[in-house]
Amino acid sequence: MKNYSVNGRAELTINSENIFKRNNYMKGVRTVYIPKEVTVNEFPTQEMVNSPTLKNVYIMGRVRKFRGDLLKKLKLESLTGIIHPATDKIGHIYDISEPSVLKKLRIEALNSKAYLDEVNVASLLKEVSKAKNLESLTLDGLHISKFPDAFFFQFPKLTRLSLRGNWIRDPNELNGIHRLKDLEMLDLSYNKYLKRLPDSITKLKKLESLKLFGVRELESLPKNIGNMNGLFNLGVGHNKKINIPESILKLNEHARIDYSSEGSNNSRNGKMKPKYYYNHWRLIPNVPIRYINQRIPNNGASNSISYVNFKTGNTAMRIKNNNRSPTYMTVNTFKRLANTAQGNSTHIYKRRNDVKNIHDVYSLNGNTNVFINPMTTKMVKRSNIDFVKFV
Repeated sequence: MKNYSVNGRAELTINSENIFKRNNYMKGVRTVYIPKEVTVNEFPTQEMVNSPTLKNVYIMGRVRKFRGDLLKKLKLESLTGIIHPATDKIGHIYDISEPSVLKKLRIEALNSKAYLDEVNVASLLKEVSKAKNLESLTLDGLHISKFPDAFFFQFPKLTRLSLRGNWIRDPNELNGIHRLKDLEMLDLSYNKYLKRLPDSITKLKKLESLKLFGVRELESLPKNIGNMNGLFNLGVGHNKKINIPESILKLNEHARIDYSSEGSNNSRNGKMKPKYYYNHWRLIPNVPIRYINQRIPNNGASNSISYVNFKTGNTAMRIKNNNRSPTYMTVNTFKRLANTAQGNSTHIYKRRNDVKNIHDVYSLNGNTNVFINPMTTKMVKRSNIDFVKFV
């Protein structure tokens, strides 16, 4: 048994149940801690309920029987309960202390395969919804797939929310999150069935960190994600290209995307700027390009790139130049540039050989708003590009 002061606050570490036999074992105690290797028969005790100083409880170990009737009477500011595998035949924490007092609540299941009673989890969520003074809420690995009602996310002081490792599938279940006006961190990682997020999340103007690691079925990011002016860190982990809205390029210049993938042909790990993430992981729809019919230009034969293939029926990209004739580029241009002196290993067009049409060439740059002029290697705006078919 330890009963000592930490930062001026008395902490009681329960290493065995012998402590409960001592007189006044709760005198002056602000924090009760059960280590992960310890098992107690019942928790909490009446002495804890009677304590005028107890404010924090950390249950990292195992409890054979939770006294829900007593737990509800505790007036805690912080409660942490770790749920261990059900094979231990140990009780789970489904009740919380007096909700009007709680500022920090963390209930986490260590084993995703542990059996959790659906009815009890639903009852727990209803109790949590009453804790209007919460500043930090963690409900990880509890097999949550839905919330009690549309008004669950009403915590006016909440700044941190973690729902990692749950079974959230329907994005509409998360619609109410936009009510958390002061939210700074949101963690939805390892909700493996979640394919998209509600666009209402982009109303969280104070959100600084959004974590989506291990959401392998993710198909898209919110359309208006670029409106989240406070977002500095976006953590993602998916195994395929997804729909990434162009608005992501509007994120703060200091924003970073922490990307990770497992078992993917496109494996990437580390931090990257939004532009790089957008270019590399954006799913480009296979939409046919509309071509403008055009006669073969008069200057075709004297064009400085002589292998454009100015032939009837061929398609080309026409790049406008301010005071000069347009530059034309066909698939043949691309392939020849990659195999000439201009196409050395550092040339912008030294790429793979699977280009079949000019649309493929355009998409290789990974950004539908800019392109590289093959003559000048300078960036070209989309508004200065046309696609033509020679007639």
